[in-house]
Order: sequence, then structure tokens, then C-alpha cells
Amino acid sequence: MKLYNTDFEEQETIVHIDYARSQIHLYSCRKTVIKKLKDKLGEPNKVYKIREQVSGASWTLTFEDKRKITSVLSRPTLIGSVK
Repeated sequence: MKLYNTDFEEQETIVHIDYARSQIHLYSCRKTVIKKLKDKLGEPNKVYKIREQVSGASWTLTFEDKRKITSVLSRPTLIGSVK
């Protein structure tokens, strides 16, 4: 998967908790976060592309996926090293 180089000022990671559906939606356009989430969660549910390069990806987890939720909702995974 070839990743698009998003400008630092435009990089974002969004965690949306949907209590009504018992789901967590994760979206990121930050290269390091996409790689970490892919390693921990597998292929994303949706991939966003710019000129055939991946510019963002999103995953959906259910509240039942406690082990996956615990492993990805952490500072090192979502933030990593910050400038």
C-alpha cells in the first residue's frame, strides 16, 4: 500500500465513539498511524485515495472487540512522536 504524504499541518486522527451502535470508528490520514492501525487491526474498512496513493483509512470496531480497542486506543499508537 503506497501512502500519500499528507502535509504535517493537515494530518489528523479521529476517534468517534457511537454508543447507540456500540461501535468505535477510527480514521487517520497520518502515515505512521495508518501503518500501526493496519498492523493491529488488519486491512481498513475504507481507504481514501489521492492519485492512486492512500491518503487516509478508517476502521470500525464493535465494543465486543475489547482486546483490539485496548491495543489501539493508546498514546503511542494514535500520537506516537510529536514534533
